[in-house]
Amino acid sequence: MDYQKIYNQIIERAQNRKLEGYKERHHIIPKCMGGSNDKSNLVELTAREHFLCHWLLYRIYPNDRKIIYSFWLMSSRRIYNTTSSRIYHEAKIALSESRKGYKQSRETCEKRNASMRGKKRGPNPKISAAKKGKLPPVTGKKYSNESKEKQRQAKLGAYKKGKTIIQYDLYNNFIKEWLSVSEAAKYVNISVSGISCVLKKKQKSAGGFVWRYKE
Repeated sequence: MDYQKIYNQIIERAQNRKLEGYKERHHIIPKCMGGSNDKSNLVELTAREHFLCHWLLYRIYPNDRKIIYSFWLMSSRRIYNTTSSRIYHEAKIALSESRKGYKQSRETCEKRNASMRGKKRGPNPKISAAKKGKLPPVTGKKYSNESKEKQRQAKLGAYKKGKTIIQYDLYNNFIKEWLSVSEAAKYVNISVSGISCVLKKKQKSAGGFVWRYKE
């Protein structure tokens, strides 16, 4: 089967239409293969077409680790929970085979170890005993139902009025735009705090995705 021909047909069809409703942006030439973010290298696809394109790219380049990883992500994401067991199995085997014999570079290991140094579990060592005495008690204080409701509404308002965020895969391929952190967290089924840590640049990814504020 000519997978390249099928891939080209999907791309050409998408370039000659105006897609309505839900759509996803796809890099015609993957970024991991030198593709750019120029409009000429971007095309709008349906969710199904987007998945098929990554499947076809894996069939075209079966030995490219980054292409394999992208195919695996598309197969395992909740938005594609209708993926057949056969396709999921193919993606899982491809990912497993690509990792055989793969070792992280010494530089990568040293960076990871350096980032972990100094991190301690348990109470914050930076809070002195004197400061602990000045902190308000954690237990014993009771809040009225009115106060609880105000706090709940304040949190809901903070989520609803939050900045628009954009979801990318680990190779910076655009996936979707979300109106708030809470909306994205609920749909992707990960914690709000995880996405917030990425937005605050405390960690690189959450839930297998990269998150950024819309500029």
